[in-house]
Amino acid sequence: MTYKRAGGPSAPVFLTGKDGVSIEGNYNFNAIVPDAGWTVMLNAVRLDDAPTSANSALVDVSGKNKALVELFIDSTLAPTTVTFTPQFTIDGGNTYSDYLVGIWASMVFEDTQTAAGLRQTFILDVAGIDQWRMNVVAAGTDATKFFDVTVKTRAFN
Repeated sequence: MTYKRAGGPSAPVFLTGKDGVSIEGNYNFNAIVPDAGWTVMLNAVRLDDAPTSANSALVDVSGKNKALVELFIDSTLAPTTVTFTPQFTIDGGNTYSDYLVGIWASMVFEDTQTAAGLRQTFILDVAGIDQWRMNVVAAGTDATKFFDVTVKTRAFN
């Protein structure tokens, strides 16, 4: 399928399917665009003997439905696992609830997956959530065995 939008972001969208059928009109959707900004939630945070866990700052996703979440994970000298848990708040950050739905119910990576560096992108459903953060917990780490973690996000409708 190809599309074209002539005349700016509020102009009609023209879609052409591979079978040659075309439709046009104004559609209420918001596509992810390459120049949209990413929010860096955690930037090259080292999880070793201190600290073994980290929480990102809150990210505001008010009015959005989804968020791309990009994880960059690297490990050195075989720590055990690193676990990522999105957490949302409804009271401005006083209390948090773990988001354990779908793939996020068990987002655990082992050193064998991350030893050469791993970059993965996932979608988080944020409909109805105003703010969220990422909680990261490492196991089997010490001063020489550690994970380096970067988490980025970009919300969209």
